[in-house]
Amino acid sequence: MVTASSGNHGQAIAWITGVHGVPCTVVMPEDAVKAKENAARGYGAEVVFSGTLSHERITKARELAEANDLLYLPGYDHYDVIAGQGTIGLELLEQVPDVEAVLVPVGGGGLISGIATAIKEIHPQVKVFGVEPQFSNSMYLSLQNGRITARETIDTISDGLRSKQPGALTFSIVQNYVDEILVVSDAEIKEAMRLIMQYQKQVIEPSGATAPAAALFEKLGGRYKTVAAVISGGNVDFSVLSQIISHENQQP
Repeated sequence: MVTASSGNHGQAIAWITGVHGVPCTVVMPEDAVKAKENAARGYGAEVVFSGTLSHERITKARELAEANDLLYLPGYDHYDVIAGQGTIGLELLEQVPDVEAVLVPVGGGGLISGIATAIKEIHPQVKVFGVEPQFSNSMYLSLQNGRITARETIDTISDGLRSKQPGALTFSIVQNYVDEILVVSDAEIKEAMRLIMQYQKQVIEPSGATAPAAALFEKLGGRYKTVAAVISGGNVDFSVLSQIISHENQQP
């Protein structure tokens, strides 16, 4: 099996293929977070590097699949992957039955596609908001234009959300189920990471901090009383953490 991932999806595939003794290759960006790379290798996967953006590693993974007769498993643009991620929406409704609005980080769109489908099919009155970094907002642009739109450049600390464009499946699902896409700056993402470390004692990665950043910096404008923010990962380089801690007095 082969997959393309910034790291979190790749770790999951590396783990399950390791459990079943299936050879696995994970194509990661050249600037992959070391913790994600080491975890995938630790679960038994071979790691190959290609570019820094999602479409570069996806292209490489497809090439490897074709050349070596491997099964290619997409990181987000696949119904089974989307359905699996939708279980987060089910758990959220169980744990926060009075939730009014849900914030979800968006890269290629698989996570929010699953969560939004689960939530809207059960409680259509609950609002679902995607959150993207300011300079990696292809889903926002695509919805604005009414068609899949690629960004020419990507610039964000959130390595897991560097997608040049949404997936075909995910864009369609987001169009149907997601109420709005919000945008946060890297400065706001860093401050959310710092505040959550300081007050919640949790270390989260920049991609996982986008949703709480939207809540902390009032992107919803105080419209909802009960808001849930999905934190999607905790793999972060110590160099990034030290940078955030050393700049703790700088407000976004």
